[in-house]
Amino acid sequence: TGNVINTASVAPPAGVSDPDSSNNTATDNDSAAPRADLIVDKTSSPNPYVPGQPLTYTIKVWNRGPSQVSAAAFTDTLPTLAGGATWSYSCAASGTANCGTLPTASTVGSSISGNTGVLPVNNVATAPSAGAYVTITATATLSATQTGQLSNSATITVPGGTTDPDTTNNTEGDTNPVNPTGDLV
Repeated sequence: TGNVINTASVAPPAGVSDPDSSNNTATDNDSAAPRADLIVDKTSSPNPYVPGQPLTYTIKVWNRGPSQVSAAAFTDTLPTLAGGATWSYSCAASGTANCGTLPTASTVGSSISGNTGVLPVNNVATAPSAGAYVTITATATLSATQTGQLSNSATITVPGGTTDPDTTNNTEGDTNPVNPTGDLV
């Protein structure tokens, strides 16, 4: 971040006079133009979900670069659940990434929002299972009366002053149909 400034000067050798010394110095000032291809991946398990059983969303966020970023904005409004069931969620960092303002301890709520800490460049072929990334996990034990399809999306946005060359991978949705089961005796 910040500008890169370079100044070059020239002076005539001893015994030589310069008739115009006003042009013996030049400065180049280049402003930073960070770019970061942020990616979010979201899955749910089990899929399809089973009423009365736990459901977990796993959201991974990483940066393909070429620039490192800090304070990327993350948002995820979780689906409304039947029977007063609630979500609990937390963030864990891998490699040299960090969760920033995203909660690392289990937190109860219906939406997740915050800024990541540092998201270094992660170009490894197996990203996001290797290298630097953050994982946000949201879990709820569903009511036995839960019905219908659960749909949900998570979004990551680069911080101000940074350009994302591919915004098509900044939001990931997950649709989870119901799989009712019963134990009839």
